Amino acid sequence: MADFDDAFVALQLLDEQGRKALRLSGAMWEEILREAITRAERAEYLMWLLHDWASDLGLTFDVTTAAAEWDATHQCRPPVLLPWFQTLQAARSAQLHEMRVRLRRSYDGQLRARLRTHRERDRADAAEAERDRLVEEIERLRAPRNPSDVPADAPAT
Repeated sequence: MADFDDAFVALQLLDEQGRKALRLSGAMWEEILREAITRAERAEYLMWLLHDWASDLGLTFDVTTAAAEWDATHQCRPPVLLPWFQTLQAARSAQLHEMRVRLRRSYDGQLRARLRTHRERDRADAAEAERDRLVEEIERLRAPRNPSDVPADAPAT
C-alpha cells in the first residue's frame, strides 16, 4: 500500500499540465468503461431474448450453470485500487467530519467569547462611569466651601 500512498502524494503535487493530462486520461478510461458497460448490457439483453426464444421452443438453458462455468474458466483479479481508495476516502471523510466538528465548536466558542467580551466591556463601562461619579463626588466634598455656606456655630478647623 505504500506505493499507492506515494502515488497519491505525487498526484497531489501535479502542476496544471499534469492535472490536465490526468483528466484526459480519466476521460479516456471513462469512455472505455462506458463502452464495456454498454456491450455487457447488450449481451445481457441478447441473452434474455435468446433465453425467451429457447423457452418458447421448449429448450432449456441453465444460466446459473453457464455462469458458474464462465467464472471457473475466467478468473477475475481481485480489485486492489478500489478497496485502497475506499479506505483512504473513508479515512479522509472521518478527518473531514472531525474538522467540521472542531470548526463548529471553535465557532461556538468564538461566539461565546464575543458575548462574554461585550458583557465585560459593558461592566467595565459601568464601573468606569461609577468611578467617575464617585471621583466627582469626592472632589465636590473636598472643594473649599464658601464662608457663607458654613454655619456660624461650626467649629473652626
